[in-house]
Amino acid sequence: MRRLPFKTIQCAATDFCGTLAVTSILVGLLYLIFTLT
Repeated sequence: MRRLPFKTIQCAATDFCGTLAVTSILVGLLYLIFTLT
C-alpha cells in the first residue's frame, strides 16, 4: 500500500518541481538582467 501513493506523490512532486525550477530560473535571469543593467 505504500508504493502507489508514493509513486503518485513522487510524480506530482517531480512535475511541480520541474515547473517551479523553470519559473525560478526565468525569474532569476530577468532579475540579473535588471540588476546588471
